Amino acid sequence: MRMLGAILGMTMLAAAGGAGAELVTDVSDDRVSVTYRYEGEELLLFGSLPEGAEGVLIEVRGPEEAQNVSRKGKVAGLWMNVESQRFEGVPGFYALLSDATLEGELDKQQRAELGVGPEALFRQARWERDGQEVAAEEYFQGLLDHMRRVGLFQERPGSVAVREGRLFRAAVDLPAQTPVGEYEIVARALKDGEVTHREVQRLSVAKVGIEKWLYNLAHDHPATYGILAVLVALFAGWFVGMVTRGEAEH
Repeated sequence: MRMLGAILGMTMLAAAGGAGAELVTDVSDDRVSVTYRYEGEELLLFGSLPEGAEGVLIEVRGPEEAQNVSRKGKVAGLWMNVESQRFEGVPGFYALLSDATLEGELDKQQRAELGVGPEALFRQARWERDGQEVAAEEYFQGLLDHMRRVGLFQERPGSVAVREGRLFRAAVDLPAQTPVGEYEIVARALKDGEVTHREVQRLSVAKVGIEKWLYNLAHDHPATYGILAVLVALFAGWFVGMVTRGEAEH
């Protein structure tokens, strides 16, 4: 059903794009529900470029989160965390998609002016640490490397398909670790390395059912959540003990 809606949306975009003066975008689903069985999801982004556009850049930003990055070292022969860096204002999910290589469409200075890409994310982050900025950049690169491995940071040049010079389509993979909250999807039409049009879509990722209740309880009433977690653990231990004791008696 979701794919059918996306196809119908693309058909309507193609029909409405006759004037060709504006950038028109849409997303296959503007709300993602996270349950205990959630294992990730693929979203379809599509739209119509204005006449004369030579490229398209799509940026997806998740809710900002505080991130701690630790460096391990040997202490008395044991490996443990010896230093850490805390970053605030970092998107919990970030994807940058384009129809060609980013270097071919926007140079480093242009990406900096637009505030897109890893360098811009570092400049936008808030951090404090004794030492040089170079050290903080190394920690931040370590953070991005970890986010890449779990699918929370994606740079995908050439992932936006453009048909007939106007209609574009791209898929964004949301992993199982996708943070809940409000997302911003920014599409930019490019010509001669400059942004000519810009449009923003919103996406909501929210927990539902028992996941929502537990999430709200943990954030709004952490003490109650902690007590409940301890009681559940005690009950689980008691139950397992009763089962194993019963098997032993037989």
